[in-house]
Amino acid sequence: MYGSKAAKEEGLVSKNDSHSKLVGRGKYVHEKVTHSVVPSRREEYLESAEKYYKKLMERGIDDLGGVKLTASWETVVGSVGEFTHVLEYEGFKGFDETSRALRKDKVSTASVLTS
Repeated sequence: MYGSKAAKEEGLVSKNDSHSKLVGRGKYVHEKVTHSVVPSRREEYLESAEKYYKKLMERGIDDLGGVKLTASWETVVGSVGEFTHVLEYEGFKGFDETSRALRKDKVSTASVLTS
């Protein structure tokens, strides 16, 4: 694991590393996206989000720097009407590649949802 003897022997862990480096080891970068949705628009949001994230995942591995949707959930206690999605990138390079590709070909929520 993170502080295991084996990891230390392999040079994967240093006593001076931050918690983020110990846990993630720099391999992945995660983005947490949270949308607040008016309860009366819940079904419309679910349809739109499903369409958008499916389209994003279809393109993600080859075209968009290896982006993956790793989690999605709806908050039902507390901040009701919040939908959270976690995207995983292949390091900062993957995050940058995905961001650039989405800007370049103008793939946005609006264009995905109208296609």
